[in-house]
Amino acid sequence: AELLERRPDVRSAEWALRAADYRLTAAERSFLPSISLTGSAGSTASELSELFSSGTFLWTIAGNLVQPVFQGGRLRAQADIADGQRDDAFYAYVDTALTALSEVETALAVDDLLARREAESNAAAEAAEDAVRVSFNRYFQGIEPFLNVLESYQRALDSRSATLTARLDRLENRIALHLALGGGFEAVSPLAPSVTGTSAL
Repeated sequence: AELLERRPDVRSAEWALRAADYRLTAAERSFLPSISLTGSAGSTASELSELFSSGTFLWTIAGNLVQPVFQGGRLRAQADIADGQRDDAFYAYVDTALTALSEVETALAVDDLLARREAESNAAAEAAEDAVRVSFNRYFQGIEPFLNVLESYQRALDSRSATLTARLDRLENRIALHLALGGGFEAVSPLAPSVTGTSAL
């Protein structure tokens, strides 16, 4: 499971799920009232002098408190959309993770079968090559015609070709297993930005 976390598709699905979580959290927080203070050069003194006056202060707070009430339908729709997108991202992540596990499990199971197939093909090729030597000896002794030698030699070539094919299939499966596990085994830098050395404001 730790190796599978390095797969690009799994990491992409994981970060998509995190982003959907953040969007859902932001949509849910939009129901809360917010207070924003702004200032500009040249008019700061006059604005600060009126900031806590009875009329201005109460009007600003009241406006920010009432705003989510009047936009409740739109905010609720946005929260529902974000919730649905989060569910989609979650199921996409689960599907990606299960696909990755299935690919690894399949490659591991096939590797054992391909190893046995390669060993059996190699043994058959060695037996066919021994049969070629026997045919040559029988030909030199005048027991068999040269056609039998050619036929045994053809069988030996076919057996050796089957062995090479089995070895190629096993190598290709090893490559598939390597890719299913996420590729290279070098250290992967995290996607999240580092906060080391951030200066305090």
